[in-house]
Amino acid sequence: LSGDTNQNRFYTKAYQTAFNGKATLEPFRDFRIELTATRTYRLDERSVFKVSPTSGIYEDQGFQEVGSFQMTSNFWRTALTGTYLSGGSPIMREFEANRAQVSRQLATEEGRFTGIDTSSDPNRNGYAIGYNRNNQDVLIHSFLSAYSGKAPSGKLNLFDAIPSVNWRITWNGLSKLKSVKKFASNVAISHNYTSTVNYNEFRSPLVDSVSLGVNPLDGNYFPKYTISSVTINEQFNPLLGIDITFVNNISTKIEYRSTRTITLGVTNFQVTEQFRRGFTIGFGYRAKGFKFPIKINGRRPSLDNDLNVRFDLAYDDVVTVIR
Repeated sequence: LSGDTNQNRFYTKAYQTAFNGKATLEPFRDFRIELTATRTYRLDERSVFKVSPTSGIYEDQGFQEVGSFQMTSNFWRTALTGTYLSGGSPIMREFEANRAQVSRQLATEEGRFTGIDTSSDPNRNGYAIGYNRNNQDVLIHSFLSAYSGKAPSGKLNLFDAIPSVNWRITWNGLSKLKSVKKFASNVAISHNYTSTVNYNEFRSPLVDSVSLGVNPLDGNYFPKYTISSVTINEQFNPLLGIDITFVNNISTKIEYRSTRTITLGVTNFQVTEQFRRGFTIGFGYRAKGFKFPIKINGRRPSLDNDLNVRFDLAYDDVVTVIR
């Protein structure tokens, strides 16, 4: 502790919870399903603890909480929808439609429902008072609900959600068929889905949000935490992949992948979508006991281990849409 009234270093206390779950299932031979689920919540409490120049005693000044949140989730129901560069996106229309329902549900759950706003302001009319269409929590819950392809249901809490399961599926059963064994020593078919939702940063106001009440500028209750953006990262990597090793040690790989990143800018009311779809075609060869084509000291040296040669051709189409 310092008696200097100009002391401005933060006292910080860090808190973090992390969950990592994994399971492997094999419902029948050579068919493997790997399941994963993760959740990470970090919260840093910080304040300046110093002597007040007026009272002469130590005071806890500028207390604030800053944190981040990430967990696995499922958005596969809307994963393969089109980019909708023109004519509007059905997911965005669902996002818009969800907001009125989420507004009323949030107001009720938080014990602040006092009626529906009937003002002429289109941002407020038809929404619960204090929870209009641009309310932070209304936006985030409506956004996640629309992209998950499910109607808003259950208790709406941004940090109490249970992580969803991601998966990877691999099947090697084709290589066991007699007709396939004649030309291939291994045939692997794979599919992989991973998806996470991230609250990139959240922070509490310097004053208790409950005591702040309603923001006179937009008519919304101040949130407990201000969240600058929410990001969904989703990958089918691959959506479908086939890897074949032939009996002559030549191998080939074909896979199609699809990824998307969607970011909700809470402060600028903007949704940015990036779609990446592509494929990879690969060829390889493995030579056992490879002999060099040149002679050294009158003999052609050979390798004790295998020589592996691989060639992959990848193509990706990337589209970014700002809505």
